[in-house]
Amino acid sequence: MEEDGSGAVSQNLTGAETGTRVCRVLYIFSGSSRKGSVSSWAKKLGSRMGITVQVEMIDIKVRPNWDLTKSKNRQLLLNKIRSGRYFAILISPPCSTFTRATWSNRKRPRPVRSYVQPRGLQRLTWSERQKAKWGNELTDFSFEVCIEVSETDTMLLFENPEDLGAVQQGNLYGQRPASMWQWPTFFELLEQSGWETVAFYQADFGTEYLKPTRLLLKGFQFQQQSEFVPGKPTFDEQGFYQGPLTRRQAARQLIGHTGNSFATKGTEQWPSALCRWIASQILEKFHTSVVLASGGV
Repeated sequence: MEEDGSGAVSQNLTGAETGTRVCRVLYIFSGSSRKGSVSSWAKKLGSRMGITVQVEMIDIKVRPNWDLTKSKNRQLLLNKIRSGRYFAILISPPCSTFTRATWSNRKRPRPVRSYVQPRGLQRLTWSERQKAKWGNELTDFSFEVCIEVSETDTMLLFENPEDLGAVQQGNLYGQRPASMWQWPTFFELLEQSGWETVAFYQADFGTEYLKPTRLLLKGFQFQQQSEFVPGKPTFDEQGFYQGPLTRRQAARQLIGHTGNSFATKGTEQWPSALCRWIASQILEKFHTSVVLASGGV
């Protein structure tokens, strides 16, 4: 299909009206392809609905040439987004430099950022400064993508761990880790029409660990999903987490180490049930758009 610079919906609907019905999804920081992923569910559900789904996965694990720590690659991807090629965009930026795991033990690696110094602590080693810089660039880019689609019909989902506020136990009690949800752009987007945010436990989608998670959403209908709790994270005067999630116990804890790795290793993959919900949301909205564009009711 030729790109003409029009909006994402109209680009895709042009294909639909000529019988191709192509729903294009951009998945930034997708990780490796696997069974039960958004991509696999989108293709499976799309085939049932007569919709061809193209999921463009951007991750160095699957496309090493798309290293988004390089500014030229970030600009190339922004240009593709501006062209209106995609009906939906999913973003799950790496949270390794934001992880609370580094605050829960005395072993290295150390935290490289905090609530007070979100873009990097002072007195970091050279390698720690590079990690912080890398995390800043990818976080800034993720929010830049949000800004790019803010005035369009493009659906967008941005995922990262919930901001759980100040540390509630251990030798770092009371200190507050950084979170992507502390970035000013997050709050600025929520002031605009069409943007919403929810928190949830991944355990409610089938994992044995809780993993409190937050989504920034545009164009998704979450109101019928009891797993999602709407609203921004809230804290008391000392920075301790107040909600919207309530405290629960899990069969498996993600604090500390398992062998030589953090207990969080391997939990970056979204559970299959969540992936199915995301794919269903995109395809249902795409189908509705096709019907409306073709003059249906």
